[in-house]
Amino acid sequence: MNGSTVKLYNVPGNGTSIAVNNSGNIYGVNVQTINNVEFAVSNVRSNSYTIILPTASTSNTIVRAGGNGIVAERDFQYDAVYPAISSLQFADTSARVSVKAVDKGYTPQSSFTVLNGASASELYTTSVLPSTTNITNNLSGARPLTLRITLDNNTPFLSPIIDMEQLSAVFIRNQVNNPTYATENLSTDIVTVARNSNISFTRVSAGTGYISIVAANDRANVSGIVKGTTVTVANSSVNSTSYRVIDVLDAGANILVAGAITTAAAANVITVTNGRAFIAEEAATGGSALAKYITRQVDLVNPSTSINLRLDIAKPENANVKVYYKVKTVGESADLSTKEYVELSGLVIPTSLNGEFFEVEKQIDNITQFTSIVFKIVLLSDDSADIPKCKNLRAIMLV
Repeated sequence: MNGSTVKLYNVPGNGTSIAVNNSGNIYGVNVQTINNVEFAVSNVRSNSYTIILPTASTSNTIVRAGGNGIVAERDFQYDAVYPAISSLQFADTSARVSVKAVDKGYTPQSSFTVLNGASASELYTTSVLPSTTNITNNLSGARPLTLRITLDNNTPFLSPIIDMEQLSAVFIRNQVNNPTYATENLSTDIVTVARNSNISFTRVSAGTGYISIVAANDRANVSGIVKGTTVTVANSSVNSTSYRVIDVLDAGANILVAGAITTAAAANVITVTNGRAFIAEEAATGGSALAKYITRQVDLVNPSTSINLRLDIAKPENANVKVYYKVKTVGESADLSTKEYVELSGLVIPTSLNGEFFEVEKQIDNITQFTSIVFKIVLLSDDSADIPKCKNLRAIMLV
């Protein structure tokens, strides 16, 4: 988590040498300054984090280094606990399980939370099992986890039995996030893909247009742009803003974008940057949200022009659910898997205070006749312990 520290072990060099100790380095960074050294952690995501190396790398591009033998300490955050306890509970006896953990801000909890001994119990807040280093640095000797079993009986002749050799727990973390361009892109993720005076713009429709690139080196950069990422135009008299990339065509000569493009000929020097770490959910594939459900393609016997969608949703106050769809129109030859999704806007979702589900209904009319459809449900939350849930998806296609 942000503010914690991490140690790396067994980091190998890349085969080159440097003046200091001649001990091997990774693109100019001495491995002796990396191995078994505490680094502050920032930019924590579900499966990654950022550390700042003690000296600058000699590489000016993004590179990968490392090996299978590297070990990194880690904290493990969890949102639910399943106590795996082997016990014998006779009539008129019981064994109650409870836990006292450490919150993800390294604050030891002051009281125990009772668990359901037969299944996973969701916690009210995200807890953490810190690494050895973070136990020393942040807990001041406090236990990172206490599991308590309370034995009860209603008769003096019987007692529940706990097998201490088969006493463990399974910790569960919800894979959910709420990504945006700002949260996902570090400064190193935003790169200049084109800078020239021969960049022009063409309006295709009210919501789409082309950014056209002439220079060969710029085209080479643009050809690597991932669909669904964002490009930002600077120094254009009429088109200086950000756009979602729908497609890259003609080996990088044209970027098809979503947004209001004004047709403009090449003039002054224009810069186009690309934030490559965030992929919008409208993209045909991918998307930066971790929690999502995509239906199979449903092929219709008769063409339809309307959709009536119903879904049961339990949405906490600080979470959200978004629904997307894409259709294959009558006579269309393109594979549906290559088409972008359209967000189902105007979906009114009540806040669920106690985990109760509410039926949400939305109808979309006046769609061009279609014969196939795919839905995507995206679950979003800033807190992995406070997640939205969905069930009972129903969709009726109308003529």
